[in-house]
Amino acid sequence: MRRAILHSAAAIALILLAFAAATTPRRAAAAPVAFPAVDVVLIAEVQDAPGWLALHQEVLSTPPESSKVLRVTLPARTGGSRSLDIEHPRFTVGLVATAGKSQVKVTVVGKVSPSNAMVLVTPFQQAAIEIQAGAVANELGLAYGLSAVLGQLLELYFDRP
Repeated sequence: MRRAILHSAAAIALILLAFAAATTPRRAAAAPVAFPAVDVVLIAEVQDAPGWLALHQEVLSTPPESSKVLRVTLPARTGGSRSLDIEHPRFTVGLVATAGKSQVKVTVVGKVSPSNAMVLVTPFQQAAIEIQAGAVANELGLAYGLSAVLGQLLELYFDRP
């Protein structure tokens, strides 16, 4: 009889423990870490005046709330290329007055989304370093909407807040 009481008490304890576990609020799963977008500043020189004017006209005719991105592309030593999409690009244009040649200095400020930054910023920087080292030609592609133009990379800055 004593043994039956112990078994009954053990069974009741297990039931109470299971009930307590089922009714105890669970902690929410840890929220994934949200990384911020990466700020980018790109300075380029463009000598293709008609190509630049077409691209800039597209920039000027795009509404401010547009989700259109600027795709910038650099050659890679491996024979391919590395591209980066700059979201919400803001353009500053400087015309350089030099005798006999059309030259536009373009500064682009924008953001690279966190998901793209994690995958694309380092290879893009590597391509820029290869240009610095003289391993590949300095050919920067700028594409915005249906317009595209080639230029040379002058400076490139990344900042993560």
